[in-house]
Amino acid sequence: MVLVELIYDQTCPNFNKTRDNIDEAFNTTEMDVEFKEWERSAKDSPDYVRDYGSPTVLVDGKDVSETTPSDGAANCRIYVDSQGYPVGVPSVEIIVSALMKAKGKNVSAGTTHNIKSGIFAMFPSISVVALTPFACPACWPAYIGLLASLGIGVTGVEKYLFPLTVTFLLLALWPLWVKGRARNNYSPLYLGGFAAMITLIGMFVIVFEPLLYTGVALLVIASVWSMNLDKTKIASCPACVGNEATS
Repeated sequence: MVLVELIYDQTCPNFNKTRDNIDEAFNTTEMDVEFKEWERSAKDSPDYVRDYGSPTVLVDGKDVSETTPSDGAANCRIYVDSQGYPVGVPSVEIIVSALMKAKGKNVSAGTTHNIKSGIFAMFPSISVVALTPFACPACWPAYIGLLASLGIGVTGVEKYLFPLTVTFLLLALWPLWVKGRARNNYSPLYLGGFAAMITLIGMFVIVFEPLLYTGVALLVIASVWSMNLDKTKIASCPACVGNEATS
């Protein structure tokens, strides 16, 4: 997610116009952003904002006009528009350009992480799917014969099936719990817990394959649901909310 910061002095006459340009840039790019405003002289503002003049727009910590901060820059800033004339606010085009550059970097850096996270979240469910054929006792001689032909000893494999299955089910539920606590939404975890319960019942209690595979399918659905919830998180824009309230 891209962080956008507006730094300003309350007495600067260009503050409101800059906010309008930021809102228009957000509408143009339709990006999910985290937006913050800092008044330079406010006690709760971070120290680094005092190195910028007013108004300044930072995108992921970088000035949209690609200038470096100067210590104690207690003055109104001057920008240059597309015609080369001095203006007091960064243009919509400059802000949009900075947003798109930041988006490109975030997508590049985040793609590999998302793929790894998705595989990690789905791996336990896939492992349970791989274990389900062993729930059929009549099939065990065939599996044991196949593995023995490959030189793999599997004597007494059935006694390890229950603890292995429970272990993989707990591994499948763990990322659902972690993500549920982070976003305060445990719905995928509840579905995953129900799926794990009926998987164990169908696999070991009544040995009913349709129930078993239903549980596995629900567990996969819970994992996919959890990942999709991350994609649908949309950051709010305090400036946009403020403008809507006053319009």
